[in-house]
Amino acid sequence: MAMDARTWVRNLLEDLPSEEVESSTTDGATSTFYVGNPPINPTSLVVVSVDGTARVQGTDYTVQGSNRIAFVNPPPVGANVVIQYTRVTFSDSDLDHFLTEAGREFSELRPRVYRAALLASNALLYGASTALDFGAGAERFEVTTIFDRMSRFRAARQRD
Repeated sequence: MAMDARTWVRNLLEDLPSEEVESSTTDGATSTFYVGNPPINPTSLVVVSVDGTARVQGTDYTVQGSNRIAFVNPPPVGANVVIQYTRVTFSDSDLDHFLTEAGREFSELRPRVYRAALLASNALLYGASTALDFGAGAERFEVTTIFDRMSRFRAARQRD
């Protein structure tokens, strides 16, 4: 069975899904919860419970973007919210972005996939070094934003 380009890049990066479980005690007013280890894998099942009672995705809550769970109504004060999800380092849209960028240089699949994996690795390293330089957590940076910053930096260096 042939592997699609995104899966191929993900395998090269060893970006294997990992299961995460997070819990939080609520204040009764907050309806949006951010996961601590984004991004949430968009193809995985997200399970949310409040005080041990499972909630229904689409009815009681929605998954927004790659890092947020938004309840229709805030859970009551002191309730224990548990969020179970699968995370990956790179979202599918991140990998698609790198494949598109790599496609500007290579039309054949094999070199495009390898170049996309290199671009993703560079963005990850740049994001980690930026987080360390500025004292921010690496999770605060979106991978495609890091890639865009890195590209602008390289272009400026080439002009100088």
